[in-house]
Amino acid sequence: EPTAAAGFLILAVCPGAPYAPPLTALARGHVAVSAGLMMVLAGSSVVVAPLLLSVLLPVTTGSGELRVDALRMFGTILVTQLLPLSSGLAMNHWRPDLAARLLKPAVAVGKILNIAAIGLILLAQARQLMEIRLIGILAMLLWLSLSLVLGWLAGGPQDKCRRAVALTTSIRNVGLGVVITTSAFAGTPAVTAVLAYGLV
Repeated sequence: EPTAAAGFLILAVCPGAPYAPPLTALARGHVAVSAGLMMVLAGSSVVVAPLLLSVLLPVTTGSGELRVDALRMFGTILVTQLLPLSSGLAMNHWRPDLAARLLKPAVAVGKILNIAAIGLILLAQARQLMEIRLIGILAMLLWLSLSLVLGWLAGGPQDKCRRAVALTTSIRNVGLGVVITTSAFAGTPAVTAVLAYGLV
């Protein structure tokens, strides 16, 4: 299904998930390396994701009909990812006392919104997710394993850095992937592919 392939490609160009540093901390990896890498990946995806998708989507899916509006996607990513990220960094730089006070409530609100979003998505996509065959889940696990191994190998000689790079580069920014997919391919298997791989 070309749109399912489009969903996986969208996730492939959406690195820099905000869950990477906490997962790196749980894995006893180098959290500063994970956070820095996440910032670089998230910041660069604003420009790189629309460009890569506009070039690779027709080639990967084998369908010249599947295209994305790179300019519209750039605007979407700018509003949903880069502006909030920049605002948080600016507040932490210029008003660190206010940022410190808002951190705990912001984390709590973020957790509630994440749980609510995941719940709504699972309810809306439950039927499509149940149709995924075991071979599809195994392929996603294989892809995740390959991503972890490549990240581990690229992480350098220190064990803590290897853990950080492996986790940060293998975890996809599913939130950004969902935003792009629902704006470009709403109601198609692309949305299910993004959600399924995100859950895996």
